[in-house]
Amino acid sequence: MLVTDECFLAIHGTLHHHAWITPETLEVDAYSLFHTYSEMLGWIRQPTVASGELGSWRMHEAGGDWSASTECTDRNIFWAQVGLTATSKAFGLPVSQLLVCAEKSLSRIGTVSATGLQMIVPIRTDVTIDPSSLSSLLLASPPGTTSLIIEIDGGENEHLGDFIGDVLKKLNLRFQKNRIEFYSAGTLLGSDHLLIEPGKMERDIWLGHSQRRFLLTVEFPELSLDIASTIVEHIAWALQRSGFEGAALITVCRSSAE
Repeated sequence: MLVTDECFLAIHGTLHHHAWITPETLEVDAYSLFHTYSEMLGWIRQPTVASGELGSWRMHEAGGDWSASTECTDRNIFWAQVGLTATSKAFGLPVSQLLVCAEKSLSRIGTVSATGLQMIVPIRTDVTIDPSSLSSLLLASPPGTTSLIIEIDGGENEHLGDFIGDVLKKLNLRFQKNRIEFYSAGTLLGSDHLLIEPGKMERDIWLGHSQRRFLLTVEFPELSLDIASTIVEHIAWALQRSGFEGAALITVCRSSAE
């Protein structure tokens, strides 16, 4: 397992192109759009001798399947790899900020029907994880409920299971006022995964090989990218507060029963 400051995100779903966008005329790529929004919103900046490293991340790679077909709803339509800076480690893991840039990039090409979100995040004592409340988002969500399932993969860290019970307690205490409760849903063994991450994000390379992943279930009003990213951030926070240290791949997607 490599110990780095890398963060990855992958969005799965269908990208419905705007009428004026076709594969033949598309001259912009995922990297350039993501980099542009990262700069526009002030989350990446050119370092200077006087100021040192600025911004929340260093841009590394980005991509995605932007083909015109909408028949397959499990495509990876966007992925990005960034490196954390001293700023983000001190002031907060930029999970939601990364998703904002990804969502804005996709919105320039079309509309998204998301089926899942994956993120690899470093969970260490030197990385601040301080998620915001979801209350306002929930108040502005549509009526009804959507069943979500979450996979937590700690890679070759064999001690992840020791922390899952405490993670559930911390999540449920945090969301108690919203009347949202997370439940344990067992494990995935061997090569079974909820979603397959893009090749550049391959879990065996960045986390080391795992034999067991842990599943949680929860009901939210919807599976939107802002809610999914905040769920990821809260799980990372609960893992850190429970004493887990390492990197984790967290997947959030609709339950197959939906």
